[in-house]
Amino acid sequence: MDKEVQEILGWLIGFANMDLANLRPEEKIKATDEAEKYLFPKTEIDQLKRDYPLIDYLIGVRGDEVGLSSQIGNWVCETKWMFNIPPSDSSKYWDIVLKTQESLKRALDYVYHLAENGHSRRLEITEDLKNENFLYYFKAENESLNFCLLPQASGPQEYIRFKVLKLFDKVPMKALRKCKECKKWFIDFTKRKKYFCFKTCTWKLHGRRYRQKPEYIKAHRESVRKAYRRAKAKERKVPYDKVKIQKRRDRKEE
Repeated sequence: MDKEVQEILGWLIGFANMDLANLRPEEKIKATDEAEKYLFPKTEIDQLKRDYPLIDYLIGVRGDEVGLSSQIGNWVCETKWMFNIPPSDSSKYWDIVLKTQESLKRALDYVYHLAENGHSRRLEITEDLKNENFLYYFKAENESLNFCLLPQASGPQEYIRFKVLKLFDKVPMKALRKCKECKKWFIDFTKRKKYFCFKTCTWKLHGRRYRQKPEYIKAHRESVRKAYRRAKAKERKVPYDKVKIQKRRDRKEE
């Protein structure tokens, strides 16, 4: 898998798992800075502005007023938000980040259910994106050709859906997994199907199941009883076998 795709997908998965309402100040600052890079098409827009200085003028007018094709004109009108993202230190910016996270979760759910139902990766994503309008442009530089693709997304929430679907056009959908214990997303490229994100979640589930078994309950009660007797023996300064423990029923009667 391409390193850039791996980096972007890894961040999006981590972001989807974040509890944004309970972040520490330093975590919120980091999430805010990284969101500008991964949630919004900042890199593509900066490149577009450098290659086509006229684009800033087009944001304030309709495409047909300057003789543009209807496709480009519609794209400019629908995607003005890409050029007017609020400052990262504003409350409006954080509200957009919160809403975008919800859209990201829905997009991941969509991909996950496609994979669980055994649908074809490329067929399903191609069908889902075939009605999207895109802006394509090329820039020749040092005998190389750079390619940029931007969707006609009406807002950040629609854009992140497009971004997730395009990522999973390069990555097998079945690699997206949801932990059965903590319900967080994770990526698994191994041939053996994994159900937990980390070993700690595996231990939690198996430990909980084991503690529900009758033999464990009996052994646990015996362990607690012995620990109590040792503590009382030390407190009273008497041998361990001299300490007697009343049954719970007898204590209630008193």
